[in-house]
Amino acid sequence: MNMINYTGLRCYDSCLMHIIREEGGEPLNYLCRIWQTPWKDSGLLGERLQFDTGIRNLMEKYGNLECSQAGCGSLEEWKYGGGNYTMAEIDTYYYPIHRLYQKEHTTHFCLYYAKTGEQIGFIDPMMSDKICWIPKQQVYQGLLAVEKIHIGHCNSLGGTVLKAEMWEYYSGMTSESHLVKLYDYMKHNIDLQEEYKGLREKKYDIPLYRSLWSIMFSRILYSLLLQSFQPQNERLIRLLGGIFDEWQEIRGLLAKQYICGQHSLTEECLRKISFVIGKEKEAHKINVSYLEGK
Repeated sequence: MNMINYTGLRCYDSCLMHIIREEGGEPLNYLCRIWQTPWKDSGLLGERLQFDTGIRNLMEKYGNLECSQAGCGSLEEWKYGGGNYTMAEIDTYYYPIHRLYQKEHTTHFCLYYAKTGEQIGFIDPMMSDKICWIPKQQVYQGLLAVEKIHIGHCNSLGGTVLKAEMWEYYSGMTSESHLVKLYDYMKHNIDLQEEYKGLREKKYDIPLYRSLWSIMFSRILYSLLLQSFQPQNERLIRLLGGIFDEWQEIRGLLAKQYICGQHSLTEECLRKISFVIGKEKEAHKINVSYLEGK
């Protein structure tokens, strides 16, 4: 299972991750800022605005990434491979592999792969790495913009450079700002019947539901990064694995409480949240200490 596909990354960032992998880089290194809480303006981020992982910034800094807008009609200029790629911005209403196809107009990013006859092939890393062939006429019906992407190399972010980048990011983040008073928000601002009502209709664009998903898998991804980059940091790796399990249990418990008709979080659930946040603070201190070289 490719964990990167499960984090709730924005579709644009998912495309950048695919490009890094295609160019022989290590995608996990470019997710070194993944350990955060999806939050903005005193509220949890929902499906359409996941946290900024800084992937593009890191690619510009360490991969000579260059992006420029291209004309939607210049299909002959669209590229895939050899350091040159084309990212398409498409209206989901006309995009047959998206769950909002013929339901809702919203923007989505995917990568051009190839063309054959009247078909255009796309790769949508947010969903899978399979090639999806779409009639050219349908593509142009929903095409909003095209971005040309050039990347020089992907291998310079690693070793001491990677550790220095991680230190710069995490050393300026206190455990309180990292968690952004998540406990208080969940205790005082959540009505489960209102927050989770879309679950019965199998709608998953629920801020808390999606945010907990991103929290869970971002911890596992950071753990995987440490395993490949600094496997001797066993204590933090184990701690992050346990934190993933705790958030997963909380996420399931909230769904059960919603199904049972409860509006507020139970004391049992609040205790579990308080416990895992304590573990998050502990893990954050270990991480900063490790990066500082203590």
